[in-house]
Order: sequence, then structure tokens, then C-alpha cells
Amino acid sequence: HWVKGHTGHPENERADELANEAIDEMLKG
Repeated sequence: HWVKGHTGHPENERADELANEAIDEMLKG
């Protein structure tokens, strides 16, 4: 379950970044 928007929490922003990269990789196949 991916939730966007954890502004002010660097660790969560990093997690969002990693999640986005993982999603991009899945979509690209």
C-alpha cells in the first residue's frame, strides 16, 4: 500500500523515492 506525501519526514521521502523507482521498474518490466 503506497501513500504519497510525507513532507517533512526525510526517511519517508526517501521511502517514497525508492517506492517510485520500484514501481517504474515493475512498469518497465
